[in-house]
Amino acid sequence: MQTVLRGSFQAALAFVALTLAATQAQALDVASQISRFQISKLTSLPKNSAAASDEPACGAITSPRTPAGQKVAGADWIVTGEETHDSLTLVSFVGETSSGTSGSCLLTQGNIGIFQNDALQALIYADASRPSGLGSVDAVEGNRIRIFDGDYLPVPVADLRIIDNDLLILSSVAERDSFCDGKATAPNVYGLPIHLARRLLLAEGWQPAPNPPDAEESVVSGYVEHLRKTMPEVQECSGTGFGFCSWEYRKDPDQALSLTTAGEAADDSSPQIVSFTVGCGLRD
Repeated sequence: MQTVLRGSFQAALAFVALTLAATQAQALDVASQISRFQISKLTSLPKNSAAASDEPACGAITSPRTPAGQKVAGADWIVTGEETHDSLTLVSFVGETSSGTSGSCLLTQGNIGIFQNDALQALIYADASRPSGLGSVDAVEGNRIRIFDGDYLPVPVADLRIIDNDLLILSSVAERDSFCDGKATAPNVYGLPIHLARRLLLAEGWQPAPNPPDAEESVVSGYVEHLRKTMPEVQECSGTGFGFCSWEYRKDPDQALSLTTAGEAADDSSPQIVSFTVGCGLRD
């Protein structure tokens, strides 16, 4: 009998220990180093104050893949992004959307929910005076989630640093990003005019990529040819909407950095960069 009781007591202790460990694992500490963005502990989603619309929402994930994303969509919010890291799920969601030119989308009343599994733990939100303050999320290397605003041409506004699964810090966008499991790095060139960004890239060993011989003629080939006189790495440009242009640089045989600029700049400047990425494992 004593053996049975002792075994039951030990089993109960083990159960209590596991329960305490699980509770401790769920405790989440959060902080923001950016004054215009707040991060607060919450366990229930706020109510969407925007009027319901029968129109399809641009920029939306129509079928959220995570339980957390499904919970947000079920609360009448528009899900715009989902990223997971171990037991954490980050879900960006907005109250309203508005379609723009070139397939762009304005996202307003944005928030980012931080979930452990499917349980809400905290919420990131912007100052009420910034209607397009938060729009979407995207995972980047180095245990960070990049946060973009909700403007028609979204730009990164913050990085959520995952120190571990129970400590998250919202901070400024990193000055550098790594790609391809750390094999390549590049400076943050968002918002820079291309003629200045290329100087930064060239100083780090990136070289203008040649144009493919079979590339299609651009609908604004005159403008492209004008750009190529001083910046031969421009690949092509769109003649409508935001006037996007694509640019490419190479470093080592298998690394390519691709940029996108928007608009035509004044004579003393050049188009600004709105996105960039690095690909590896490439061959000419």
